[in-house]
Amino acid sequence: MIQHNDDPEPMPEEFASSHRRAERYVRSPGKLRRLLEHGARKAAANQGRLGEAWEELMTFIRLLRAWASRDYRDVSLKAITLVAGALLYFVNPFDLIPDFLGVFGLVDDITVLTMVVSSVRGELRRFRQWEEGTLR
Repeated sequence: MIQHNDDPEPMPEEFASSHRRAERYVRSPGKLRRLLEHGARKAAANQGRLGEAWEELMTFIRLLRAWASRDYRDVSLKAITLVAGALLYFVNPFDLIPDFLGVFGLVDDITVLTMVVSSVRGELRRFRQWEEGTLR
C-alpha cells in the first residue's frame, strides 16, 4: 500500500504506476485533455455499472477540466495528481482486474476512485461549492 503521511487511507500498490504517470499528465495540457476525453467516454459507457462512483468520477473529470483551463486553481497539486492518477487507473483496461471481465473489471477501479475521494474529500467539497457559486 502507498501511504502519504497525511492521507487517511493507504492506496493500493497497483495505483502507484498511475499516480506516478499522473505527475507527467498534469504538466502537459495536451496529455491531460486526451485523458479527460478518454475518461469521459469510458465513464459514459459504464454509467450504470459504476453506481455511486459515477458521480464522483464525473466530479473528478470536471475538477481536472476546470484546473486545466485555469478556471479553478484553489486545489493542491497533490490532490490534482491523485485525481488524475485515479482517472488514469480507471481508463487503463489492464489494471489489477482487466476490463474484459465486464462488471468485475470495474471493482478495482471503483475501489481506487473511492480511496482517492476519501483522500481529497475536502478539496472536492470546495470545488463543488465553487461550481455552485457558494464559495467566495
